[in-house]
Amino acid sequence: MRAHLPLLVLLLLPSSRALSGQSYGEWDRPCSLRLPPRFSAPFSHGVMYQGKEFRTSWQSVSQNTPLPSYNWYEATPDPNPISTDRTSRWYGAKVKGHCTVERTPYYIQYHTYPIEYEGTVRACPSGGSGGGFQGATELTDPAMDDLYDPYDPWSDFGTGCDDGGGGSGTDGATCQDEYVYVEISNDGGVTWQVIWEGWALVCV
Repeated sequence: MRAHLPLLVLLLLPSSRALSGQSYGEWDRPCSLRLPPRFSAPFSHGVMYQGKEFRTSWQSVSQNTPLPSYNWYEATPDPNPISTDRTSRWYGAKVKGHCTVERTPYYIQYHTYPIEYEGTVRACPSGGSGGGFQGATELTDPAMDDLYDPYDPWSDFGTGCDDGGGGSGTDGATCQDEYVYVEISNDGGVTWQVIWEGWALVCV
């Protein structure tokens, strides 16, 4: 019996070490290069700033990986996004995120918490662009417009909230060109993934 005792102790040691290595909590992690419109932890909504919600994609200001756990992002493709209620525009929108990973007995989840902000939120001019809806118009991406200066808050492009014009249609609908994101959730709305994005004519 004594001859087998050391062997039994050695067999039990790896198992006890594995159990002691199981730890749960939340730790810092390197941030991602891009963030989706609903990244804002812990509620998976757009970024809240100065009382408004902004639902837009974000890209890291620095492209040198690995990124730190505290990282600055800028809005994309429009650096001056419009609030979800279409009453305000955030000029020079930037947000600093704190990136973490959370481990529980049931899941591992990645979070990004907005902790600092840059830029200015201004109310949209009343009345919009005015005029009736004239049908389809040429859609212009602000990032591709040579005359558009994203660092000039008083640029002629995008000073309103119509994203390129529009107005009331013959049936009373209000239409405007918007940069649209189509998102899907596979976990009941906890996280969202962008499956398509691009310019579209939206009428409400």
